[in-house]
Amino acid sequence: MQVSLKHRFVFLCTPKCASNSIEAMLRPYVDLDLQGSPSLRHTDVRLFRRYLAPYLATVAPDTEFETVALIREPVSWLYSWYRFRARNALRTQKHIHCTSHVSFGEFVEAYLANPQPAFARVGSQSEFLSDDEGNLGVDQLFAYEKAQALVTFFSERLGRRLALRSINVSPARVYRSNVLENADALFRRLRSRLVRDAGVRQAPQHDAKSNLSADVQHALESKFSRDFALHRAAGRGKP
Repeated sequence: MQVSLKHRFVFLCTPKCASNSIEAMLRPYVDLDLQGSPSLRHTDVRLFRRYLAPYLATVAPDTEFETVALIREPVSWLYSWYRFRARNALRTQKHIHCTSHVSFGEFVEAYLANPQPAFARVGSQSEFLSDDEGNLGVDQLFAYEKAQALVTFFSERLGRRLALRSINVSPARVYRSNVLENADALFRRLRSRLVRDAGVRQAPQHDAKSNLSADVQHALESKFSRDFALHRAAGRGKP
């Protein structure tokens, strides 16, 4: 999460939505930059309103902040979590969150189960973005797939042309070989450093739905109905 007193915005970092790239772009212009622990970086709407909004009202009583966040296509978001939790760092530790032992379809079925196994507990974007009453709790919501709209929004807000490094996507596949995984990670880091312009370049997105049966897709769309609705409304900013 990042806060700018001068420019009157709060950026809430939805997990698996290019947070690192956007935070790096905004970092020179913010006063508060929560880093380190994921629970700090990814402070959700409820925690922000409960603890940080009152603090900001105390230190900046005459400032009205606008909250901003991203949302990603829900199945693609889940696939990103699946890839992230299959990485070597968790695999070698045999961590309870590791997903390298299951296919993406099995991961989704575990996500839909009740109770969920530990490796499938990733919450949802709608939970992250909702207040205590279940309402959308941000003023401006942008689609991850149209991140250039967010860059334009912040460029206009700050009065300067911003640029976002190419979004540092997770690997397009789950690697069983540590050598291949490390080589792919190195390639993605180099690409992120070299590719920089006013636009946003993203690697071609894997069609995660192609790995799911029709029944599982239907069940997921039912469970994610609010996430899909928010994503459809988010394209250009304020839903």
